[in-house]
Amino acid sequence: MGYLGAEDASEYLSDALTATLRGIMSSNANRLNSLLFKSAVEQGIMAHTIAAHFGDAMEDRCALREYVTDEVKRINGQIKFEDAQDIQRMLPDFD
Repeated sequence: MGYLGAEDASEYLSDALTATLRGIMSSNANRLNSLLFKSAVEQGIMAHTIAAHFGDAMEDRCALREYVTDEVKRINGQIKFEDAQDIQRMLPDFD
C-alpha cells in the first residue's frame, strides 16, 4: 500500500529498505554483543585459571564465573593475563 500510495516509488523503496536494514543490523549487533560478552567471560575464566595454577585459590568454578562476569562488566571486557595473575597473587594462600 505504501508503494502504491507513494507519488515517487523510489522514495518509498529507499525508506522501506533503510528500515529493514536497520532492523537487521540492530538484531545482529545485539546478538554479537551478547556473544562477545560471553566470550570475554570465558576468556577471563581461562586467564584466572591459568594464573591460579601456581596458587590453588578460587577453585569453585561457579564462584569464579560470578567473579569474572562482574569483572568483565566492570572493566568492559579488557582483561589482561597480567592483571589476573596480580589478583591471584593477592589472594590468601590455602597451603
